[in-house]
Amino acid sequence: MALAAAQRVDAIAAALVPTAATVTTDRFHPFAESELPAWRVTADAEDVTASGLDGTEEHILIVNAEGFVQADTGIDDAMNDLAADGLAAVATAHPNTYQLQGIDREASQSAEACTGVIRLRFATRFFVSPAAPEVIVS
Repeated sequence: MALAAAQRVDAIAAALVPTAATVTTDRFHPFAESELPAWRVTADAEDVTASGLDGTEEHILIVNAEGFVQADTGIDDAMNDLAADGLAAVATAHPNTYQLQGIDREASQSAEACTGVIRLRFATRFFVSPAAPEVIVS
């Protein structure tokens, strides 16, 4: 079984599958044009503190979901549409599990097409036992 943080990353990735051609949790996956739109979902910072629940640890994990799009025109619309689909998918699949922390946008142009990246930052809270870091207690 995977570490609890990886389970939370995988849950977001699974929720995003219907919204894009490609969804990966591989931090260094190079996307081909044919794979766009695409999502890359990765764990970021994870704060851990002792909790008062029977020796468990409280984890606050930041999960980044980066959406990649390409468009000849309207790159901002394409990024925002993908983000809207992603936000709705995560909220529907996992209500009250992930809290949106922020959205960042970046675009670049090469030749005739524009490529855009929209980053959604989610926070999620869970508890694990130090002896079993792959089991989410609550």
